[in-house]
Amino acid sequence: ESTPDSHLTGYVSDVEIYDEDGTTLLAAWDLHGVDDTSDTPGNSLPLTAAGSPSDLIIPRDESDPANDVLGNPLDYVGHCPYPGQAKGSACVEADGTNDIINCGSDSALDLTGSYTVMGWLEGHAASTNEIFVSRANDGINDGFLIRLTAAEKIEAIHRQGGVSCTATSPSSYSSGLHHAAMRFTEGVGVDLLVDGVVVDSDASVTTAIPSYVQDFVIFGQDQAAVREFGGKGLDVRAYASALSDANIAIIAAGSGTVAGAVGHWPLSEGYGDINYDKSGNDNHGTLTNHTVAAVWANTQDVYHENLANGFSKRAYLDGTGNQYFSRAFPAGWQSKTKGIIKCKFASVDTGVMALVSCVDASDTNSDLTLQLNSGKINLQLREGGASSIAVNTNAATFNDGAEHTAEVRVDASGNTLWVDGVQQAVTYVTGLATTVAWFDTVTNIDLIGIGSRRE
Repeated sequence: ESTPDSHLTGYVSDVEIYDEDGTTLLAAWDLHGVDDTSDTPGNSLPLTAAGSPSDLIIPRDESDPANDVLGNPLDYVGHCPYPGQAKGSACVEADGTNDIINCGSDSALDLTGSYTVMGWLEGHAASTNEIFVSRANDGINDGFLIRLTAAEKIEAIHRQGGVSCTATSPSSYSSGLHHAAMRFTEGVGVDLLVDGVVVDSDASVTTAIPSYVQDFVIFGQDQAAVREFGGKGLDVRAYASALSDANIAIIAAGSGTVAGAVGHWPLSEGYGDINYDKSGNDNHGTLTNHTVAAVWANTQDVYHENLANGFSKRAYLDGTGNQYFSRAFPAGWQSKTKGIIKCKFASVDTGVMALVSCVDASDTNSDLTLQLNSGKINLQLREGGASSIAVNTNAATFNDGAEHTAEVRVDASGNTLWVDGVQQAVTYVTGLATTVAWFDTVTNIDLIGIGSRRE
């Protein structure tokens, strides 16, 4: 059974309540954002949000930064360079003075053979040679860098034994985001690709870098502030191999994935000073000398990083009971004898948690509640503590962090539970399998709670 503290840890959205005919929509609340508590059919049934749940994102799992607390992988890239999303909507913007990201000197980043380094950078009016990514500093004999020159051209330099191998774009890039990739192939030399296309090559040095003494740095180089990059950057990657033209084009177009990165910094967390390495090598970058509000001025949204899996703009509730949605129960619904309640949800919690609850605020034992119970979907109808319906889905559990759609249907034939459009095998409390009961069964329902039972 649910109790007054049956509060959801997770999110619930797209709540729909249907009339006795099963097709007429009585109310629908999206709960996708701050302003989405209004009733879609226009019946003037807005919800009230308590504890500002609409302002919350689904938190990152700090013990496993590649995932959120629901276990879903975070796509820190924010889909900036990908089709359908505005480029630059979620990325770091460096000031060109001293903002740098130091990713350390782990051996995984020792690109001592063939290698490929790449990222998206925003072309702009550079006043000097500005370094976008490097593992080098002034006066060294061995290292590499990608930079935007004072002439606003993109340039890649591989230096070994004090001799440089340089590929420079013929064109200038004074505005907009462009994908720059530097490929060094041992025995061949350097190729520079811009937006997935080879624009210049240099074979004057074909020998690999034997070792490094510098850190891998984004927006500058491993030394005091000099020639730092000023502008937007995102999705920096390093591979300890010479990627093919086709694979670089795939990354530049956002049309697929290319495995094997030894470092991958999407640079679109939107807050803080840690830039997570998505490659799995844990070479997380550290932003230094920055102003948080300025460097993250281009965050993608205030809800969640993971747009691809559909979690953007979902109101995550923390299970404390301080965050929920509610409204008065419409007087005309009390006589309803059958109907449908439907909603989307995601959670990994194992407790009893109300998704949608219609309650008698003066009697804590009288309610109609659609809820999660140890991962199973459960419907309970009680009057004074006596159940008229109490039914669980059988073996299947749905607290896996993925988004599911739960639906209870009560009609003349009885009660059914559906998940993701599939009718579920269920277990009833003895003697209640054929009971047909709905809002009319619970005397004096006067409150709807979403994400929590409200008393």
